[in-house]
Amino acid sequence: MRMNLGDLSAAVDMEYTFQSQNERTDFSAIASGFPLTVPNVFDWKDGLTGRLGFEYRLLDGKLPLRVGYIWENRVTSRPYVTAFGTPPGTTHVATLGGGYQTDNF
Repeated sequence: MRMNLGDLSAAVDMEYTFQSQNERTDFSAIASGFPLTVPNVFDWKDGLTGRLGFEYRLLDGKLPLRVGYIWENRVTSRPYVTAFGTPPGTTHVATLGGGYQTDNF
């Protein structure tokens, strides 16, 4: 949801994800002529993510400056931490950005 108040804008977003559907994946291969199966257990939990952002436009709207915040509850299982998922705890992210709008580009 976005709200515009002149040069200031605010946006908020909530997202629920069904990460608990990712229980495990088995990797299978032939090693030295023998079948090998290695389980990759996820045991994730469903997730809730909240996002909040603000934008302030300067120079008649040509220079937007942005700041934001993201919060996500713990999704990853502590016993099965992976480098390909989120950390096994609550996630907090701060964002900062900007842009420039021109008619000739």
